[in-house]
Amino acid sequence: MRKPYIYIIGASMLLAPTSMWAQASLSPRTAVALSNTNGQKAHHSKLKAQNSNLKTLYVTIDPARTSWQALGLTPVALHANTATVRLSIDALQQLAKQEGVEYIQLTSGTSQMLNLARQEAGTDQIHKGTSLPQAYTGEGVVVGVVDAGFDYMHAAFRRPDDGQLRIKRVWEQGTQTLDGATAPTKYGYGIELNTPQLIEKAQGDSDTNSHGTHVAAIAAGSDAYKDGAYVGNAPDADIVLVALDLNESTNADISNAVQYIFDYADEVGKPCVVNLSLGNQDGPHDGTSTFDTMTDAMQGPGRLIVGAAGNHRTDAFHIDHTFASTADAPLRTFAKYKVAPSNSVSGGTIEIWGEKGTDFTVDIAAFSTVNKKDAV
Repeated sequence: MRKPYIYIIGASMLLAPTSMWAQASLSPRTAVALSNTNGQKAHHSKLKAQNSNLKTLYVTIDPARTSWQALGLTPVALHANTATVRLSIDALQQLAKQEGVEYIQLTSGTSQMLNLARQEAGTDQIHKGTSLPQAYTGEGVVVGVVDAGFDYMHAAFRRPDDGQLRIKRVWEQGTQTLDGATAPTKYGYGIELNTPQLIEKAQGDSDTNSHGTHVAAIAAGSDAYKDGAYVGNAPDADIVLVALDLNESTNADISNAVQYIFDYADEVGKPCVVNLSLGNQDGPHDGTSTFDTMTDAMQGPGRLIVGAAGNHRTDAFHIDHTFASTADAPLRTFAKYKVAPSNSVSGGTIEIWGEKGTDFTVDIAAFSTVNKKDAV
């Protein structure tokens, strides 16, 4: 017998009113979004996306019962029976009722996280070729970075010998505009900077954020400052950047970003590594979320995705439990009502996940840390 389990993640309780939708299974945030179609925002989810009122989300279908064409959908990133699509909330409401739509997932936005620097990874020895057949500096490889806050003109993204720009493509997913730049054809939103002239004209995606520059420089920087003392892990690699809209981007937008970078690598016939120094706490944390399974499917020979170790790696932010039988004593725990463990601001979400096909119940009690008599 398969053992039931429960996952508890995050900060405030997210209850998904899924019973009103007869066909598709909905992720908690999708169900809440559909229950708030009167134009008002739920406290935990932004329903309005960019200027076009569209959201990027995951949709899984049963091809024996329907097709993307029959549903009137154009997949962007497609793997097996799951695709990323762009829909308005109104269109999503209708899609949830269609025959053959198995699962719809709308996720929250992202937060940025940093990984370890070159010195702690032993990269210097790789650059020198110590105990290796040759030195490895990223030459002939594409390094993609999905983030926000890029300075395209930074010295780390130029060749030290001739000053040529090493950034080959940029996709800004937000609402920016630039004369001569249009959305990448396959993806249909944001703007693509696909020439050195457009990249230099744009200069960067943000005047106030530098996180992406920091991360991309660690991954592939070639700055000659202090004789290259601070070069990145792959200083000779070609670079492709995707700048997220941190206020609106979903996990599906990140999947699109990874696919965009791999598309370029396929175009030029080079191996590729994509770095994600960002994340959120959505999902069951067991590798079965739609983002996890699609990310796994994207990888293969010459295609790797690297995720940051995570700024929350030492925080008590997640608990799981396996019940041996229905007679087991219940799991009891406290969860702080906070956006993140490192954040003092209250709010956020708690997600509770169980094994598919297994019933379980959850009792919720609020406990005041200010006045312990206020527990309910």
